[in-house]
Amino acid sequence: MESKNNVLDLTTIIKRGRIQGIGNELFTPELAVKIGAAYGSYLGPNGIVVVSREYNNNNRMLKRAFISGLMSAGVDILNLHFAPLPVLQFCIRRFGAGGGVYFASFNAENLQNQIRFFDASGVEYDNLMESLKDVHPGRKFSRDEMNER
Repeated sequence: MESKNNVLDLTTIIKRGRIQGIGNELFTPELAVKIGAAYGSYLGPNGIVVVSREYNNNNRMLKRAFISGLMSAGVDILNLHFAPLPVLQFCIRRFGAGGGVYFASFNAENLQNQIRFFDASGVEYDNLMESLKDVHPGRKFSRDEMNER
């Protein structure tokens, strides 16, 4: 299934500091990879990110795509698979991660998904989107040299 809307500017799907949209329609795995690469470039190589999700197939798909983008930028992942938000926030602080990302569904009827970003203290970002809003195809993301690991 081809995406009905090609999102080139994240400001169209940012609501209250969170990225959200209909999973696999507006919010595609391809877009999740780009967002992951942008966040990984923002954190820099050798950063650590804790990632979790709610139990839902759309969240699972989008989280896996997002993790691919993070890894391409050289970020290490602590994958909690599916765990509640307080567990994610605890793990960010406990393991000294640079941040965390949580995939959630906020409207089960419309299959809408969202990504929530957290800083190193487990507090949700409200202005990180300014750094990540531009994920158009011409954007150059930092890529990690895989043979250096």
